[in-house]
Amino acid sequence: MSQFPTLRIVVGVVALSLNAACGGAIEPTPTAGNDPNPPVKQDPPIDVTPAPSPTPTPSPTPPTSIGQQGVAGRVEKWTGDFMPGSGPAKGKVEGLSVPVHVFSGRMSSKTKPDPTHPQLVAIVKSDASGFYAKVLPPGEYTVVAEINGALYLNSYNGSANEWSSIEVTGRTWTKHQIVDSSGASF
Repeated sequence: MSQFPTLRIVVGVVALSLNAACGGAIEPTPTAGNDPNPPVKQDPPIDVTPAPSPTPTPSPTPPTSIGQQGVAGRVEKWTGDFMPGSGPAKGKVEGLSVPVHVFSGRMSSKTKPDPTHPQLVAIVKSDASGFYAKVLPPGEYTVVAEINGALYLNSYNGSANEWSSIEVTGRTWTKHQIVDSSGASF
């Protein structure tokens, strides 16, 4: 027996052996009967169910009906040290379960919630992990969180007087993360 392993490769109906001991020469090797039409061996079905994660990460579950679109995202609170430098950040990120206000068009920043505001389209509540989703027709929207009784969005359209808006297009879910970084250092 050779000290080198033999690699056997089956190509179609011809098996080939590659033996390192013979300088890598490829030699035909007999197969079971050298049948020109051997039976096809079927591999067992593959289970594509993902294995459970040791630390499950929840994800938003926007509706998936054809023709639907809207906004989906997460409301997070960042606290602690997020300063760049050596080692990983020492800050903490947690999801917030809070009301999320959806306004049509662009909005001037304001702090007090107004359930009768003419641009208010909906108020949805993010779940315990901070995730939210709202079906919306295509258009421009301003989406803000209500945190401790005040409207909050740490993102502005060029000035501190107008919050950033998002665009919802047909049959597409727009991702929108709202981060309360008031307790974080960068």
